[in-house]
Amino acid sequence: MLVKLWEFLTTYFLALGVTLMLIIGSQWPTSGAFLIKIHFPYICLALCFLVCGLRTKTDEITVAFKSYKAIVWGILTILLVVPITGTQITKTIQFATMMTDNMTTSESAVVGNVTAIGPTEFAFALQVFFVVPASMSAGAILSLIAGGNFSLALLLMVVTNSVGVFIVSAMLVWLTDLSSGVSLTRLGEITLVFFLNCFLPTVCGKLLRLVRVVAEKVDKHENSFNFAIAFLYVLSTWCEVSRARIEKEFYNIISMNIFIIVGYSSIMHIMFLVLNWIASGFLGLSLPVKKTIVIVGSHKAVAFALKIIEFLSNDVGSHRLMSIVCIIAYLTLLVLDSLIVCKWSTIREEKESEGGKTNPHGKYGTIPQEDD
Repeated sequence: MLVKLWEFLTTYFLALGVTLMLIIGSQWPTSGAFLIKIHFPYICLALCFLVCGLRTKTDEITVAFKSYKAIVWGILTILLVVPITGTQITKTIQFATMMTDNMTTSESAVVGNVTAIGPTEFAFALQVFFVVPASMSAGAILSLIAGGNFSLALLLMVVTNSVGVFIVSAMLVWLTDLSSGVSLTRLGEITLVFFLNCFLPTVCGKLLRLVRVVAEKVDKHENSFNFAIAFLYVLSTWCEVSRARIEKEFYNIISMNIFIIVGYSSIMHIMFLVLNWIASGFLGLSLPVKKTIVIVGSHKAVAFALKIIEFLSNDVGSHRLMSIVCIIAYLTLLVLDSLIVCKWSTIREEKESEGGKTNPHGKYGTIPQEDD
């Protein structure tokens, strides 16, 4: 009994941790607000990517750059397929207009004789969320935990977020009712934060791995390092929950609207996961690469979305209300992906088990590869 319990806890450590952070962050939001002030999530993510860099082997980087089909589809699905599909489906859903300063969803005025599921801010916030590029941190970390190719995930994140700085503004004007775009200079701040907080620590970790003693120690305790990655990432989600909870507009959102956001985000996310899984299978990608494409291709950068909303004009509605919607949608994706990732971490390609080979490093981490 204890053995099965321990196996369950180790397998679903990430999902259980995220759930715990949701509870703590929502019940004690002031603690998360304090952590935001001391840049706690950035510190956790920087350490997380440093450890990821220590875990990254040269062969994995080589495989990432050789996976040209995965790279092309990954860029297309992140920058075109998901944004177009998500925004157009959202447009077909009936949303209400607001009677009092675009603030409280409990006072929505229904347009026509169709039952509205929320104010217009909900619609626009979700459209912004679907248009932004891949997550600047979660996608790569989740793909590593699932047994995917971390280097490929990082490559896709760098490319799509760099390109996204230049095209997201135009795509919002094209795909939504936004009349004018967002300053490229302001969006450039996001790329800089990503470089300093994610890419640079990963490079530093990889450079440290070039020291043979360091590489041997990391490989010897690989399972511990993988749990450290999961633990640091779980801690970084704490502040996202509190960020939404401390907004005064949060208390103006009726419970039914929250369930609607969660339900709609879940349906759309599952649809994107299935779409990318089918496409990856059609392209004949290996399992680690397929896991990466499915996770990164379906995830979204909430920081990018929040920055866009921050710089929009007041004509589009309440910025804070839209920010809350994006955060709730992101947390919904995070919970779903944590469950999927925990299960995927136990699934390996058949060729790994041939000849009695098994993964000696436990549940989390990429598949065993040749040493540097």
